[in-house]
Formats: sequence, structure tokens, C-alpha cells
Amino acid sequence: MILDDLVAATKKRVAASNTTLPLTLLERVVRALPVSEPRLFENRLKQQGFHIIAHVKKASPSSGSMPLQFPYPPIALAHDRAGAHALSVLTAPD
Repeated sequence: MILDDLVAATKKRVAASNTTLPLTLLERVVRALPVSEPRLFENRLKQQGFHIIAHVKKASPSSGSMPLQFPYPPIALAHDRAGAHALSVLTAPD
């Protein structure tokens, strides 16, 4: 099954990445990143009205793979400017 293949590939990728960049170091790096205007998902969902979760991914079963250098940041910013309450960004290579 496709999902089983994705899970197996992800487990291999995570195991390999842990030898290159241990999780504890990655956590420290992420915590040190600058945060501008935090937007907590829960707070956005508590707002009145409809809530849109925009999805950004570089491939799909119907479209196939998209360019190797996929422009995640500009697409995410465009969704934000268009009023998305949250973003789902799929960056897995598989």
C-alpha cells in the first residue's frame, strides 16, 4: 500500500537524520529561531465564523511531482494574506 511505503520511507529518513542532526540539537535550533507575530492555531479557531486551513505541498497523486525548488514561503505568505487561519505544509520528499 502507498501509506505503508510512505511510513517505511519516513522511518528510514528520520533514523538517518538523527545521526546527522540529533533531535535535541534540532530542538535547540528551532527554539532559537526568531518568532514574529505568533499565531496560535487554537486562538485562530476560537474566532467567530468559518476557518480556512490552507494546504501547501509540492506533489499530489493527481498532479504528480512539482519542481524540485518548490517556493514554499511565497505560497504560504499568499495563503496568509488571503485570510487563511492556519497552514498545513507538507515538506516530506516522499
